Amino acid sequence: MVLAPIHGGPRTRLVPADDEGTFDAASMAQVALALASREGSTHPIHPRLVSLVQRAVQHFEAPYVHVVSGYREGNPSSRHGQGRAIDLVLPGVSDRRLATYLRTLGFVGVGIYPVSGFVHLDVRARSHFWSDGSGPSEGHRERPILGALAARMDAAARHRGEVVVPDVDHRSALESGEAGEEDEPDEAGAAGEAVDSAAVEPRSEPPTEDDVERDTPDLARGLPPPDGRTDATDGAARGGA
Repeated sequence: MVLAPIHGGPRTRLVPADDEGTFDAASMAQVALALASREGSTHPIHPRLVSLVQRAVQHFEAPYVHVVSGYREGNPSSRHGQGRAIDLVLPGVSDRRLATYLRTLGFVGVGIYPVSGFVHLDVRARSHFWSDGSGPSEGHRERPILGALAARMDAAARHRGEVVVPDVDHRSALESGEAGEEDEPDEAGAAGEAVDSAAVEPRSEPPTEDDVERDTPDLARGLPPPDGRTDATDGAARGGA
C-alpha cells in the first residue's frame, strides 16, 4: 500500500505483515506520519482503519491512496481527532464504487462528498452512512442514507468475525470544553484540485438502497439485522466524521 498525501510530503510505501492487512509497529509509525495534520502534528492511527484501507487497495488493485485528510487537531470528540478516520481517493475508482465497497466491511462510518470529491472512512461500533454536498471551506451538510443497509452490513460483519471498535466516550471531551460537532470538510477541500482528474471516474450522486443492494457482495446479503436494530440510530451512532 502506498499513501500519497495530497497536501505534500513523501509517499509512504507499506507492506502488510499478513493477509489480513495488519501492519507492524514500524509501519504504523509511518502511517501516523503520512496521516499527520496539516500543521504537522501526528497521532496514533487505529490499526483497523489502516487494515480497511489496505483491503480497499487490494480489492480495486489501486496503485496508491490519495490521503485528503487524516489526523486533525483540536477536537478529540471527532474521529479525525482520534486517529480513527481518513478522507481518501483511490485513482481510477469513482467515489460511488469506493463507498459501496467500504460499506460492506461493517462497523464503519462512510461518508460520500460529491462536491469536495472524496470518501470519508472511519471505524466505529455501529455503522453509519451519509452524503454531504458541502464544498471546500463550507459547513457540513450531512444527510444520513441507507440506514437499513448499515444494520445489515454490521450483522454480516459480526457473522464473519470482524473486529468491533468501541466508540470513545465523548463526554470527557465535551466536559473539557471541546466542541462535539462533526468535522467539516478539509479547508483545502476538493481532492480533485490535487488529484489527476483524468485518472478518476466521473463522480455521481450517492446510490439508492436499490443500487447498493444490487452492487453488494452476496456474503453481506440475507442476514437479518441484530435484535433491536432499526433505521433509526441514536445520536452517538449518527455522529458522522
